[in-house]
Amino acid sequence: MATLTALDTPEKWLIRDTDQVRSFFGSLGRSLISLFMAITGGESWTAYYQALDHLPAVYKPLFLLYMAFALFAVINIVTGIFVESALESNRDDKLVVAHDALDAKKSYLSEMRSIFIELDQDNT
Repeated sequence: MATLTALDTPEKWLIRDTDQVRSFFGSLGRSLISLFMAITGGESWTAYYQALDHLPAVYKPLFLLYMAFALFAVINIVTGIFVESALESNRDDKLVVAHDALDAKKSYLSEMRSIFIELDQDNT
């Protein structure tokens, strides 16, 4: 939409320098794909940034703001997944350690019982 607003007259659409802007941001679908490719590494975001040279100056900072927000959001989501996985793994580890300690205690008590039974010659 920003592209359409900036290039609102037919004369501006005929300027050769706007070909790249139109190819990246000429429609809503192209804009969405371009922005998606910019944040996922499908294409370098600098190509999209440089294409904004022919638009009003406000669009370049908006694009940088979008990139910063999107990248921090992705980083936070990935970090959250790793932290959640680590916490779940830690919870499972504590359960395994407690289970192993309980098994060791049962084994020790069983051995002690058998020793006392052997030592008890007269069954008292």
